Amino acid sequence: MQYNLHSDAACSYLWGEGTSESNLPTLVPVNHAPRTPDIFGRLPTRQFVSAGIHSNRMKTKQL
Repeated sequence: MQYNLHSDAACSYLWGEGTSESNLPTLVPVNHAPRTPDIFGRLPTRQFVSAGIHSNRMKTKQL
């Protein structure tokens, strides 16, 4: 299944395109507190995939 990951709801800033080595930004904690980024996805139409649950993992770096 093809998809794109974006950092805004308008999908104007591309984070990744669903490959194993997507270029995701580094998350810099504030006062050593964990950060939870907002991530938006866009799925292209007319993909012929089976019905059901699909999942993927994404890695980010935290400094």
